[in-house]
Amino acid sequence: QVDRTAQARHSNMLRNRPPRPSLSPQWTLPGSSARVAAPLVAGKPMSWSAPSSSLSVSRARRRRVLRRDRPQNTEAEPLSKVSLVFCFVSLAVPTIEVWTKKGTHGHSRMMKPSYTHRLDSLARSVTSTLWRSPELAYADRAAVVVFADHTCWAMSPRVVDAVGEDPSESRLLQHLFDSARSSSDEQGQEIGGVRSLCCGPETTMQALVTALFKELGDPRESILVIFDEGHAEMPVEVHKGSNSLRRAVCILGCPKGLSSDEERIFSRTAKSLGWKVLRTSLGRTAEFTSKMVARLQAWHSNGYLMPALENVVADPHAKTVRWPSQQDARHCTDRGVSEIPCPGPPIHFVVPVAVPLSAFNEASISPVEPTLGALATAARCCIATLWNPIGANARCRISLLFSCGGAMTLSRHLVSDFTNSGEAVTEFRLIDRLRKAMQRAAREWSGTWPPRKQPGEVAICVQRSFELFYDDGCTLEICIDQASSDQAPRSFSSAPSQLISAALVGKNLKRRDSAIVVRLGPEDGVPWYSTAVRSAIRGVHPGNFVQAICMLQCGLLGEPMRGATLLRNVLVPAGRG
Repeated sequence: QVDRTAQARHSNMLRNRPPRPSLSPQWTLPGSSARVAAPLVAGKPMSWSAPSSSLSVSRARRRRVLRRDRPQNTEAEPLSKVSLVFCFVSLAVPTIEVWTKKGTHGHSRMMKPSYTHRLDSLARSVTSTLWRSPELAYADRAAVVVFADHTCWAMSPRVVDAVGEDPSESRLLQHLFDSARSSSDEQGQEIGGVRSLCCGPETTMQALVTALFKELGDPRESILVIFDEGHAEMPVEVHKGSNSLRRAVCILGCPKGLSSDEERIFSRTAKSLGWKVLRTSLGRTAEFTSKMVARLQAWHSNGYLMPALENVVADPHAKTVRWPSQQDARHCTDRGVSEIPCPGPPIHFVVPVAVPLSAFNEASISPVEPTLGALATAARCCIATLWNPIGANARCRISLLFSCGGAMTLSRHLVSDFTNSGEAVTEFRLIDRLRKAMQRAAREWSGTWPPRKQPGEVAICVQRSFELFYDDGCTLEICIDQASSDQAPRSFSSAPSQLISAALVGKNLKRRDSAIVVRLGPEDGVPWYSTAVRSAIRGVHPGNFVQAICMLQCGLLGEPMRGATLLRNVLVPAGRG
């Protein structure tokens, strides 16, 4: 009788219990209250937005959502088959306390404004190496990272397939750490496009570099290039020769330049194994590693990198036009950005963002939300436009044009704000600043707070309807068309650059209120100003706004003659090809 009573009580409890959530995860579409089941990809639900709050998805489950479609063990892709390898010598240590925010001191170490453990710089450099566009990978490029504890990771284009489009810093770093740790457990097998080449603190730097060059294979038709601003500039004016070079391995410090000991180890080991060694730079001004990678990628896609290196090897002291050095870099101190007058008009980039301003009103942005990818790309564009290793780009501004028609305009005053607060600029912190600016703008529009100044006069200016305040008579507009081909005819390459060069030396752009407006990927063909040039950048994918910004800064902010030569090599009329 007791057993029957207990069984009946248990049955009633199960009958009255609320229904359990479905095994197929429920999701809330952005901007809608409708909950739908996530679509299936290879028999597994696909993550496309933030999970519903009723599911109470934990952080551990979020990590599983990110990793469930991750590729399994694959055959390693040899480094000897790629044409361009970027080797980053990092000061970070790949331990869980430093790499993730869950360690005892992980968050402070990862985000502090010093050269040690700056993983945000490493993430931007890897993104510039492997992603040709937000959704496409370079087929013949690879990245290698050498850490301070003599651990070495190799990354192939398969990382793009594993991580997906528009990678955020957090998502990319988490994937690299998890895949490298699994690869180390599997004795060096490639997992998710990442492979651990040499591990262990007992490994010396000399042994690690030797193992790396053995992994690179035959040194014939290959060259090792060590980049540092203290070396002579790489030529921009290229004379094609015998094309004896097939592959280049570029050594760069990330974020700090190579030490003399590291440079000597790489050079000595390469020469002993039969490699050609070259020391050069991309201008005399210090620059971010990620921006140097973006410029070298575009130069290589144009077919200029190998001939330029070959010319330097053949005649290091040849009289030729060298790579332009950026002239508007200004040092940031605790008093803000230096107010030394900078010659030339301001350069205003306008970048489209595929999300509305309301994306900043969401309570939280997690790695599985589609809005984070677009905001991460916008943050990288802002960093490339405004920041440099010694402070700010004094003449540059950027406007993020959102899909709703609103805009955010960022100026060099934002660099001063980060410097005064003692914070290093990271993707997360920059997006958080944009969110706070949006909240302040909402109070201004409701009449709670008084309105602020116009764009360019404050760090971040939010507009419900985008508007520029430049004089039409002394403003040059450059439209970088989306519908362009990488294989545009070279015979047409001089026309846009000649128009831009003529405008730069003209009297209108020497006036105090003059400006250069660069529109990236405009959706319509209607110019905003009477003096407009419609062009495309050969070798740069139309969706890679960061690479376009880096190339245009070289031409517009460098020495006039060198900048004009670079623009002549890369700018083509829009729609050609």
